[in-house]
Amino acid sequence: MERLQLLGSARGASLDSIAPDDLNKSNPNVEKFLSEFASQDTIVTVDRIFTTSTSMSGPAILQFFKAVCHACLEEVGIDPVSVIRVVQMYQSGSPTTGEAIFTASFQSPSLAKGAAMSVNSGSVVTTAKTDGPPRMFLLQKIVEIAHYNMHRIRFEWSQIWKILQPHFVVVACHPNVRVASFAVDALRQLSMKFLEREELVHFGTQNEFLKSFERIMKLTSDSSVRHMVLGSLGQMIAARAGSIRSGWKPIFVVLSRPVVMARSSDSDELISESFQLVQSTFKEYFSTVVHAGGLLEFVNCIAEFATMDPINTAQEEIVQSSIQMLQLSASQMIHSVEDEILQQKMKGVEEKDSTTDGSSVVPKLTIQTSTGQLKISSQPHVTNHGLISEEHFFLKWFPIFSAFSRIAMGSANAVVRARALESMFEVLSQCAHLFDLKCIRSIYRSAVLPIFDDLKGHFDQVESEENLTSPDRIVSLKQGSATIWILALRLTVDWFSECFETVSADPETLSSALEIALTMMQRRDQTLVATGQIFLHQFISRNITKFSAANVWPTIVDSIETAFRMTNPYELVTCDYSSTKVLPDPPSSMTLNIAALGSIQSNAPKVLAAVTAEGIETAKAFGSFVSLESLDFNQTILKCSVHIELLQSIRDTLTSFVDGKPAITLVPSHELRQRILQCFRDSYAVARSFNANYHLRYSIWKKRLVQQLPNLIKQETISLAAHIKLLFVVYRNEGDGLDATQIENDSTVLTDGRKRRNVDLLAEETVDVMERFVMMIAEPQVNSTNIGLWSPVVVLVAKELVSMKCWWKSERNQVEGAPECLELKKQLPRLFRLGIRTMGADRQDVRLALQEFIEKVGEELFYDMF
Repeated sequence: MERLQLLGSARGASLDSIAPDDLNKSNPNVEKFLSEFASQDTIVTVDRIFTTSTSMSGPAILQFFKAVCHACLEEVGIDPVSVIRVVQMYQSGSPTTGEAIFTASFQSPSLAKGAAMSVNSGSVVTTAKTDGPPRMFLLQKIVEIAHYNMHRIRFEWSQIWKILQPHFVVVACHPNVRVASFAVDALRQLSMKFLEREELVHFGTQNEFLKSFERIMKLTSDSSVRHMVLGSLGQMIAARAGSIRSGWKPIFVVLSRPVVMARSSDSDELISESFQLVQSTFKEYFSTVVHAGGLLEFVNCIAEFATMDPINTAQEEIVQSSIQMLQLSASQMIHSVEDEILQQKMKGVEEKDSTTDGSSVVPKLTIQTSTGQLKISSQPHVTNHGLISEEHFFLKWFPIFSAFSRIAMGSANAVVRARALESMFEVLSQCAHLFDLKCIRSIYRSAVLPIFDDLKGHFDQVESEENLTSPDRIVSLKQGSATIWILALRLTVDWFSECFETVSADPETLSSALEIALTMMQRRDQTLVATGQIFLHQFISRNITKFSAANVWPTIVDSIETAFRMTNPYELVTCDYSSTKVLPDPPSSMTLNIAALGSIQSNAPKVLAAVTAEGIETAKAFGSFVSLESLDFNQTILKCSVHIELLQSIRDTLTSFVDGKPAITLVPSHELRQRILQCFRDSYAVARSFNANYHLRYSIWKKRLVQQLPNLIKQETISLAAHIKLLFVVYRNEGDGLDATQIENDSTVLTDGRKRRNVDLLAEETVDVMERFVMMIAEPQVNSTNIGLWSPVVVLVAKELVSMKCWWKSERNQVEGAPECLELKKQLPRLFRLGIRTMGADRQDVRLALQEFIEKVGEELFYDMF
């Protein structure tokens, strides 16, 4: 009809079949025909073609829509090959039935083949030559026809939509903005009509027809069309939010699309507009989105904004607001669950009341929607124990924690990653009491543990590529990753400490968390190594009172053993220094000055040989042989540093008092306690073996790895002092062992033997410390440094001897019922004589401690005289 009007008027566009001069002349025949054709009867008759489409069969309506769409493409001047191209762009493998029918309806197989070859070349829409400006008569009629046939069953509509969807996508990508805008508006009208129909459960019709906006947003290059798409979605959300079900998925995909196009010229406006729409949806329709099952798409959309690489202040604010919105979403979910728990409690009270009056009232769980109406929930969100159900967790909660984890790993901004981590653990802290072990395990494995995926071997790989990468980039990469790992581990330790009773029920999860700290201690970065040791100590010290009840002491002892072995510098003992040809004799200070002991019989040479052999054997068992040339001395120094910190932290934790008792006494098994003690003993043996090997130390110095002769005196003194301290604690708790009459089986004999072994070690080490110190103070000028390092050990021995209350008659009544500790008391005469000789030390702390010890011995000898 429009084309006939063009032919009959002087204002029409030029046609190839008509000369230009003839266009200015009226055509009486055509005008007469038009006047008859434009009558009301004719218009009604033409409209009846569309209105009677409601009576067509299923196959007939499909053919009718194909014909109308084909004619519509001619009106707007689009080559049908564009539709074929769009269909092929979105099909995976072979085309679906609807797409195949639609493709065949326009072109021959040869044309379809040509379209397939040009899918990835040029523009999506190919315009065709027309006889005038684009017309949109049939485009509007398509919307009307769809409205007339809205009553058809869903299966028929799914077939119809396979025809209409690519048609609207192609027309909306028209280079003429007026045509494209009209197509988007027509699609909006049609979508609004679709949303008037309630979608049934497990159907995805809304997802299919709203996906057209997603494809338009991706394919069009016109900013005004993209803005119109966002505006259309905003209108649909405002008018039909309560009716949207599966349609939330394409809506949030479209809203996150501007982030992908962040580098386009109008990206700022698009990102701002789409994020404002997301914010308004959250504020007004969050409960509706959750109830409709759109939470996953919603949090994915927020994650897209949060992982965006901001280029200006406005985008930085959007990123921060996205994380805050995700956290607020979790808070609303927590309130919803807590309300449901309260309803369950009220239900129990009402049921209890109903038993008294004979009635039975069962309240229904309801959910408040955005429209203010109450809807009955399909399934309860919490169990009878007040915990979130497993199904509800994976549908509603798991996507939130996954989004936080995605931001923490995917963002290029370290500040954003840290903010996401802190927000995630804040949420976990708020709702940890609502999750059972399965939920916590899932959160840890899927949201927390992946953050540390790059930790293992990361820096080793970086350092191996130093020749290929700039130093500044390496430092930045290390600092950025290390900061996130440290923060994540600290927050994980805090979280596990809060919900320890739940986490401890799964030893594998607990062991995995401890393994992260141990992995950090293996890195070649001082900050990471120190952090791993600190967090291992913090976790043990904060939860040591809970280990016995949770039966996790074996896991904790395993971690302590692993930490000691991976930081103990075994390579210093097993190092092959045969390449050093000239080796001088050891200095006189390395020789034991037995004469300084006078008439006291010394076991120092025998003890030195035994401890040295033990240290070498330990180093061979847990270390590896290295040559002096391959010795990584910088890494060894790092290990020594963290090993000393580990010695001190574990010692302080195990000797601290819990409910009036030393913490090591909380270890339920003597075998486990023995393993802990052996860690300190091995550290002492390795350190003393190295210090006694002068030729090895000289070779390392000669290799110019250090500026002065290396030693492990600090490790030796700290580990020995800690071992003696712990042995005294265990000895006072266990006593000398079982009497012969109480030994009934092999296991008892074995246990008793171990106890006596501890007594022997304690006697050996305390006497050896006193003997060595006496030898040192005999030559104070030569041993001034060693005297300063060994003085605290001597003070410790003296104080521990004094604290043996069961020895002293004046204090024995204070420890009635305590185990007998008489085996070590046999060394008292010898220790007394050594203490007398040690009083000559030029150390006030040593003299004061020994003075108290000597007075105690004298009081014991002359107690009956007073």
